[in-house]
Amino acid sequence: MEDGGYRASPTRTTPSFDSSKAPRCVVPLDNVRIPETQPFKLRCKFVGEPKPTIKWFKDGERIYSYEHVKLVENPDGTCELVVDSASKSDAGMYRCIAENDFGSARTTCEVTVQLKDRTKRNLDDQLREGNAPGFSIPLTMKRARPGDSVIFECLPYGKPFPTIKWLKDGIELVPGDGIKIENLDDGTQRLIVDNHQQKLNWH
Repeated sequence: MEDGGYRASPTRTTPSFDSSKAPRCVVPLDNVRIPETQPFKLRCKFVGEPKPTIKWFKDGERIYSYEHVKLVENPDGTCELVVDSASKSDAGMYRCIAENDFGSARTTCEVTVQLKDRTKRNLDDQLREGNAPGFSIPLTMKRARPGDSVIFECLPYGKPFPTIKWLKDGIELVPGDGIKIENLDDGTQRLIVDNHQQKLNWH
């Protein structure tokens, strides 16, 4: 159409693929060294158009979200792998792969889990493993009249078998002067107090 020297004609728009890009890692994974039972997080970031599909692997095996491990993809392209409590089985090589129709990119890191020193584990852990000392048969309260002899017995356990000490008011008792200490074959520990000789207040 012409009007005053101007001409209008239809145009055809050709699709542009300049915005399509293969994935590229802009924030790589970092190696992690974490104490046992502590939480940790792996984080990386990819860019690409269209938005790439993210896959996580550990030692070559595909990882999926479950109770112990959470996989998170944020709108800005940041990807996270979150572990609530590190264990020995979490140690290894981790890889995050981003893929779209135009290519793929990946980043890798190593996770090292520092196991607790056995001597520093808490008592509950040691009890569950059967290592910490305890008593299968604990001491019981004894009532006696002045001058009576009294026998105390207990049966300890532990691995290795614990060394037993008898204390009164924070002071270790030793054999002699009315005090007799016996270690029976079945592990029972026996303390015999002869109050005919001991002028002590036992309670």
